[in-house]
Amino acid sequence: AQLNRPASQRVDQLRVALDMRRAAPRPPAGRRIEVNIPDFRLFALEGSRTLLRMNVVVGRPDRATPLLRVSMTTVQFNPPWGVPARNAREDLLPKFRRDPRAMVAKGFRLFATIDGERVEVDPTTVDWARIRPDNFPYAVRQDAGDSSALGRLKFIMPNNEDIYLHDTPDRWAFNRPDRAFSSGCIRLERPMELLDLAMDGMGWDRERMQRTFDTRQTINVPLKRPIPVRLIYSTAVVEEGRLRLRPDIYGLDAAYAREMDRSAPRVAAAR
Repeated sequence: AQLNRPASQRVDQLRVALDMRRAAPRPPAGRRIEVNIPDFRLFALEGSRTLLRMNVVVGRPDRATPLLRVSMTTVQFNPPWGVPARNAREDLLPKFRRDPRAMVAKGFRLFATIDGERVEVDPTTVDWARIRPDNFPYAVRQDAGDSSALGRLKFIMPNNEDIYLHDTPDRWAFNRPDRAFSSGCIRLERPMELLDLAMDGMGWDRERMQRTFDTRQTINVPLKRPIPVRLIYSTAVVEEGRLRLRPDIYGLDAAYAREMDRSAPRVAAAR
């Protein structure tokens, strides 16, 4: 696939990277987190010093992770998952059809609105053959637990896109070179290390954290110092003097290069 790419695409990646670098503001001196989406990696930084790096899983192209500048404000232990409607229709409906009892065992619950009231519905009593993606009538929630899609940790950074960082019980993807498999949120390879960093100076050690996990209760802990978080998109990565070109998984570099060719630089990035 790499050999079949024309050299002009690589040149465009470099043109875009240089133009964006010239326009980029100076990074803040304090502690911050950056996720480079096409590089599938998270960095915790303090000034120019790297405190932590890890692999992440980001949104697949049809459910792209957005570029954001937000702040991490809260850690949630034992998070439940309020399943977005699209995920429920496209991802979970086939699984409910195959084996509703298995879905119940994994902590999934259904809710319907009847006469204005929210009522829980037993998934094993539903005629799933009659339920279609365009008429899916239920809200779906997954309880906290070992099977939860969010694992045992959720890092909340308020935003209109409902994007957050989280643990995951599915570890298979972290060693792959391509890691665009999520529905938009960011799965963490080593969430406990990020937890240590986020709660630094708050008096929490691993023993206290484990006791909190063991309660099996959903507990929100506000951070003493909110941490700036940037979700960025850079396919040209320089490390130790060497350049690595990553795939333009969302086509943003290509769109930016087209805008540059029309003498309107930075328009795509601004969007």
